[in-house]
Amino acid sequence: MACFEAVLADEYYEKIEIEQFWAASLTDAKSASKVLKSLRDCLPLAKSLQHVKRIRRVENDGHVPVLQVLLCSTTDLLDLPISDCKSLLESHNISCELFSEFSCVGVPAVAPLTMEQWTTGSRSWPCAFHEDKKVTKIREGRLFSSQELQYVTSCMRTAIDAAKHARTHGKPPIGAVLADPVQLKVLSVGLDSSTAPMHGSASHCHALKHAVMMCIDDLARQQGGGAWPENQCCDVLNTFRKSVSPSAQSSDSVRRSAAASYLCTGYDLFTTQEPCVMCSMALVHSRIGRVFYGTSYPSLGGLGTMFNIHCQPGVNHHFDVYRHVCQEQCQQLWTDT
Repeated sequence: MACFEAVLADEYYEKIEIEQFWAASLTDAKSASKVLKSLRDCLPLAKSLQHVKRIRRVENDGHVPVLQVLLCSTTDLLDLPISDCKSLLESHNISCELFSEFSCVGVPAVAPLTMEQWTTGSRSWPCAFHEDKKVTKIREGRLFSSQELQYVTSCMRTAIDAAKHARTHGKPPIGAVLADPVQLKVLSVGLDSSTAPMHGSASHCHALKHAVMMCIDDLARQQGGGAWPENQCCDVLNTFRKSVSPSAQSSDSVRRSAAASYLCTGYDLFTTQEPCVMCSMALVHSRIGRVFYGTSYPSLGGLGTMFNIHCQPGVNHHFDVYRHVCQEQCQQLWTDT
């Protein structure tokens, strides 16, 4: 069975930072509503701290349950003594007699995105957590059914076969496949044509013709576009494409109305090596649905190694990325002779 992991945004893996706050116990629990309203009106929490609960129940030194409320961040007072916190309350007509046992406490500085982050943050101070069930399933490896895993493995094996074909002709052993996850069909195949083969013509080689770019361009050509005509693709690639099942080259299977979708919308890309930054941006612009890759690209990887282009806040399209698909077989492409 396929074994791989999702490439999520960095914030899903980061430890929760703790921010220091002044807190105090209420002398009378019945005043909680009044105190909270005054604090919300006069000393509201920052927008970035809306996940933090303003009040909690704790035990005091005498093991008696009391209500403890957050007053203000210590940074608001530039780490000055407690007397300044009391002065701040009085300046807002909030009586210090309502409080006792002033102390500094830690609160989670950012909203938790995972159960682990929530558990860690809640140890310091209670906070809200809105679980993204899809992310939870991804992290626990429960997102894909057995049929979907077979589909992923099958498509990656086609990409591996393309890489092997390229290697036997003196080209970099990198293969890519575009597939339709609904029809479970391979739609397009690409291999690295950026360098000339050891034995053969370099006339159809171009620095932009990475395996992923060739895959996207082949699909675009089937939809009536494309930058490189088929007669400008290298013979090594054309030979392999002919060896793939006819459905992979059927324009009827990929011709869709512009109103219904755009280029790679809803499709999956499988590549033996992590796409570089250029190819990653091409996948953004072509509106790819998901990307699966085998090995990382340490120096130029755009989807998990050097950058996370697929989940950058500034880009206008985001997509899911999974790595280490058939990882061992993809690594062997570079070591086998």
